[in-house]
Amino acid sequence: AILSRFDPKLARDISLGRHALTKDLERVYLSARAIIKDELDEAVTSIHISFDCWTSPNQLAMIAVISHFLDRNLEYQTRLLALRRHRGDHSGENIARTIEKVIRDWGIESQIGVSIYDNASNNDTYLAALYPRLNPRFKPNDVEHRRMRCFSHILNLVAKAFLYGDDADAFELDGDHLEQLVTNCNL
Repeated sequence: AILSRFDPKLARDISLGRHALTKDLERVYLSARAIIKDELDEAVTSIHISFDCWTSPNQLAMIAVISHFLDRNLEYQTRLLALRRHRGDHSGENIARTIEKVIRDWGIESQIGVSIYDNASNNDTYLAALYPRLNPRFKPNDVEHRRMRCFSHILNLVAKAFLYGDDADAFELDGDHLEQLVTNCNL
């Protein structure tokens, strides 16, 4: 059902046996990865990186790494490069190690532009750790110019401050209340 929803042709082409499905999904992944690699190689702009770290309900730290660029037709593209388990703490240095592995895995070290992320202080450390590894000639000023704050995150914080002032717990409780209301009312 999941495959049918996102790609009906793929759902028809894949066998549903446990071993066959594993092999088919690996084949599909490698095929899609090759297409994305070609897109990245042909990008006409720098490849900008955004990421998000979170902890799953089963207490696994996860990190998603996303690329943003213009393709050869000058159309904006966004591609998920990795969804990985993030080992260790969420320090900037550790995040930089994880993202560096993703960047090197895709072979796009020389194409990296800015990093887009929220205002957490560990992201400043991430920036200072990552870019000199990718280009040792980068000076601190060069690194600082590679930072772009996530507008959506800033707008969300502004809206919370406007609606709830210093009472962030009220915002969380209101969100929980809305979720419960939607569930109970089948909205």
